[in-house]
Amino acid sequence: MNALSPASDSFAFDQSEVRLLASVKYWALKASSKKSFLPNRQSLKNIFRDSSEILDEDRYRKLKAEWCEQWKRTTCDLLELGELINEDKLHEALSKANLHKSKKAAFCVEAATWEPFHEFKEGDTRYQKLRKY
Repeated sequence: MNALSPASDSFAFDQSEVRLLASVKYWALKASSKKSFLPNRQSLKNIFRDSSEILDEDRYRKLKAEWCEQWKRTTCDLLELGELINEDKLHEALSKANLHKSKKAAFCVEAATWEPFHEFKEGDTRYQKLRKY
């Protein structure tokens, strides 16, 4: 069996691995949210929009930060994860997890294909603007 051949449990995550994955997603999203920028307000897309629909960068970043916190609370509650791993302990936790290569690959695919900024309940449109940019 080569190094990337999947074993029966390669793609199944236990509770500690789900907590680790959620922590990676959360801190990566928090970091990218702080660096987010909006497209040019004078872009063709924005010229025809009502100015009340156009977010300024501060409001945009705050909305992303708010979404991150809501996602964290919802995810931790639904999956019974407790607290996520602190950012400063994340590298150490990843090293200690001792994941098999195929599980690392599954972990990376899960982290890379995750699409954030969805609504948390039907009819809620608070975060709709985050997906437009």
